[in-house]
Amino acid sequence: MIARVMGRREALFIIRLIPFLTLFVYVDQAAGSASGLAPREQAMTLPKQVGQWKLVEGPRRIEPKAIFDYMDGGGELYLGYRFRYLDVFNYAGAGDEQILVEVYRMEGSDDAFGLLSLDRDGEAIGFGRGESGQGIYGAGLLRLWSGDIYARVLAERETPQSRQAVMALGESVCRGRRQTAQPAFLKALPAALSGFRLEPNRVSYFRSYLVLNSLYFLSNENILKLGLKTEAAIASYVSGSGGQQKRARLLEIRYESDSSALSAYRSFLAAYFPETKSPKAGSGQVAKATPPAGKGGTRKVEDGWAGHRLVGRSLVLAFEFPSEPTARLCLDTATEQLQNWEKSHE
Repeated sequence: MIARVMGRREALFIIRLIPFLTLFVYVDQAAGSASGLAPREQAMTLPKQVGQWKLVEGPRRIEPKAIFDYMDGGGELYLGYRFRYLDVFNYAGAGDEQILVEVYRMEGSDDAFGLLSLDRDGEAIGFGRGESGQGIYGAGLLRLWSGDIYARVLAERETPQSRQAVMALGESVCRGRRQTAQPAFLKALPAALSGFRLEPNRVSYFRSYLVLNSLYFLSNENILKLGLKTEAAIASYVSGSGGQQKRARLLEIRYESDSSALSAYRSFLAAYFPETKSPKAGSGQVAKATPPAGKGGTRKVEDGWAGHRLVGRSLVLAFEFPSEPTARLCLDTATEQLQNWEKSHE
């Protein structure tokens, strides 16, 4: 059986998939039900055969409680989003070369998109009319998002034939599904920040601090109090060109309530900027000094200037800016964009 592969793939040129891959798929389809599946919901129907590859196992359902039995060290990634279940299909071809298909069913489209957004290195692929699915391909692995589904299609050995089979299976996953939009919260990110421009392929959507740490490490602890009821986006911004480029980061988090955001803000300041603490009058204890809502502050840290601001139920955090004025202007621009988005989103 194919060993499950995690990690980045070599970047390839961005192209669009030529349609009509369905001609490559055998018309005969596998039945939707299978032993071992949760009775409340059938598995997706995939082809019995694609090119020389035949379905030899599956669908096999993996529930959240069994995700760590199925994969070693990768379960936290999926549980960090609102993961419901996984269906696994195995195809075997000549010489027992295999193709593995994993179909992750998530609570919502935002969660499935979030998984795809974690690593966008590779060849961009569009599936279906109106692009009902969006994928990224590299080194035999296709990762795709279609509505509440995130899928991985992995060929044991990359060849022109296995690539064609992988793409055909991706097309099958997306067939008949409606196009869905990216998370609305991403519209709260400005397109430009004080001379820095957004890098669209370096925008990630997430909910868990473990996922955040894989993108931009802040702490071993959950100092921002992230969870499945929060949503967050981190984006890379670049200025200059060629070897003179400079990058900065913007992190925005939306909480359930103003009080939840305030609690997270205090936690972040205490952990990331411990010098913001001030003594309580008449005691040896330490109190957390929180700037007024909408004011925030900036601070010089090891990798540049960082900024922070509390905006209602949201936090805006800036990192790696080259100067204090630039970090402050970034916070101003990001705050204005966030407030405008909040008004339009209500």
